[in-house]
Amino acid sequence: MSLFFNNSKNDRVLKKLPVEKIAPNPYQPRKYFDENAINSLAESISRYGVIQPISVRQTSDGYELVAGERRLRAARVAGLSEIPCIIIKAGEKSSAQLAITENLQRCDLDIFEEAQALERLLSVANMTQSQLALELCMSQSAVANKLRLLRLDENTRQIVRKHGLSERHARALLRVPPEKRSHTAEKIGEDGMSVTSAEEYIDTILCTSMARSVISGKNVKKSDRPAILTQKEQEPPEEKPIRRFLIGDLTLFYNSLDRSLSMLRSAGFDAELEKTEDDGKITLAITLKNAERRQ
Repeated sequence: MSLFFNNSKNDRVLKKLPVEKIAPNPYQPRKYFDENAINSLAESISRYGVIQPISVRQTSDGYELVAGERRLRAARVAGLSEIPCIIIKAGEKSSAQLAITENLQRCDLDIFEEAQALERLLSVANMTQSQLALELCMSQSAVANKLRLLRLDENTRQIVRKHGLSERHARALLRVPPEKRSHTAEKIGEDGMSVTSAEEYIDTILCTSMARSVISGKNVKKSDRPAILTQKEQEPPEEKPIRRFLIGDLTLFYNSLDRSLSMLRSAGFDAELEKTEDDGKITLAITLKNAERRQ
């Protein structure tokens, strides 16, 4: 990775070092360590030893870990006094880059740790998203999408972790108003919704919110509209495009009036559509019966 560091084999020395003499890496991107996994690795180390050395760098105070924290933790659990290390010549910046990149390459992080690692790597290496994408063999849009996950608050992130929701689940939650994200994530996780089901559930939440805003006479900002309905992959196959009808400054239904009505009904509204044509004008009226009781 040319933009990150230039470290040749001649700059590396293999040596056993005392476990207690190795300080942690302050740039370690992994924040959550599975205790069961550490214990399992410790058992393997007890039987077979440390097969892959960890990487460290020498500092004025001794040695600092660069990569291999899980192995170092497991070695301590296994009771090892020494651990094989590759001592590399690296400054603080290179050490940070190595630690973050090693974890990214091993796919050893959860979706939020990965996003935080990318954000930190951008800062430490002073790179653009395009440069980082090129170095990691990713698309720029993939990098941008991962970084967007950091907009979710910590409580929502914990719920996503608890239920093992995917990156696509997490991105869908970004469409929900911030104050509703934790509750929505919990509902999606408890019901075991697929990504498609979760997106449809979020559509229903947003359409309900829009309907209530229309009933109360409030305007809905463009950013609050159900963006999923505009995505091509969510449109019914071979369905002819439907023109957009505007009510005031609102585009209420994007691709299918029938689908929008269905979502309103599934949200508990008794919704009806009336259409009249007069002198080249088309008037659409959506009636929500018993709506006042739902406000």
